[in-house]
Amino acid sequence: MSGRRLTLRISLGLLLAAAAPAAQAQVPLPAQARVAGLSQAEWGTLWWQWASQFDDQDSPVTDPDGARCAAGQRGPVWFLAGTYGTASTQRRCSVPAGKHLFFPLMNFITTPSLETPNCASLQRSAKSLADRLVGLVLVVNGERIPLAAEQRQRSTGCFNLLHAL
Repeated sequence: MSGRRLTLRISLGLLLAAAAPAAQAQVPLPAQARVAGLSQAEWGTLWWQWASQFDDQDSPVTDPDGARCAAGQRGPVWFLAGTYGTASTQRRCSVPAGKHLFFPLMNFITTPSLETPNCASLQRSAKSLADRLVGLVLVVNGERIPLAAEQRQRSTGCFNLLHAL
């Protein structure tokens, strides 16, 4: 793999319990919880695959209002898109009953440089970025969801950004 193409994608993701009636609060699953046999870190990798499969004009990530939230969805987990940049975004999305929700609270992509020439140094760089985050707020259906530090998940390993995961 070319050093110029090596990247590390890190997601501070969150997996919520299966969608329940609106009257019931959604709660984050414990960090060690598995859904359909997969860890939350593995769901983070699948989220990257889902988010990376679209052209910009068709991407749920560039969707201003939620109209594209159902694009590419399949399986027991429903992925919600983040955004490019730091702008606050509000989207409306109808999620089928019985689906778990997975979405990033923050994403980072690190690429090699003189200071980060290999996977281990990319991982340290991404961890340093993630450790600086403060004040993340999650609101689902108008209800603020408390977040615990142990719920922070990160992708594992490095891979070529130009190839499918």
